[in-house]
Amino acid sequence: MLTRTEIAIHEASHAVVAQGFGKPYGCLIRADGSGGVAGSGKLGAPLDEEKYKLPALTNGYEGGTLKDLLDEATICAAGQVGVDISTRRREPTVVRSCDRTMMTAACHEAFEIVSYHIEIAFHDLACARAHRILAPQWFRVMAVARALDERGQLTVFEVMDIAYDAPLVDECGGQ
Repeated sequence: MLTRTEIAIHEASHAVVAQGFGKPYGCLIRADGSGGVAGSGKLGAPLDEEKYKLPALTNGYEGGTLKDLLDEATICAAGQVGVDISTRRREPTVVRSCDRTMMTAACHEAFEIVSYHIEIAFHDLACARAHRILAPQWFRVMAVARALDERGQLTVFEVMDIAYDAPLVDECGGQ
């Protein structure tokens, strides 16, 4: 289970990558500390498990271009990639849970025939893109994560303001 700080980093990573794709996201940490949510909709609503199963998700991605679908998968991958960056994890990123299901749905919509190897390659590509986007934006991710950890919830506008105003700080904490 992730710590509250790791949850904040996870959700902030989704939000910063989404913002880079022109999709403003807010984020929150669940009151019970069991996880978080990032997105553009109503974030405090109870989690609808049916919404995160393949048929519903695949229908939601219907008609998207390959780029749109890969962007969605990259946003989904960003959460775990962010946690991996923050913990300096060296192994390849493995996305799990709802994020993985959403990535799989995007893959199935992108390709007519999906094999295990295509799914893994799509996952790895989305993770690599997320890492490439997050690394130079890490100071923004950490600014959003700190604010999310303190407040518990950030609106779309708060995420945008915090990310935009984030001070450029190197990994060692210097200005």
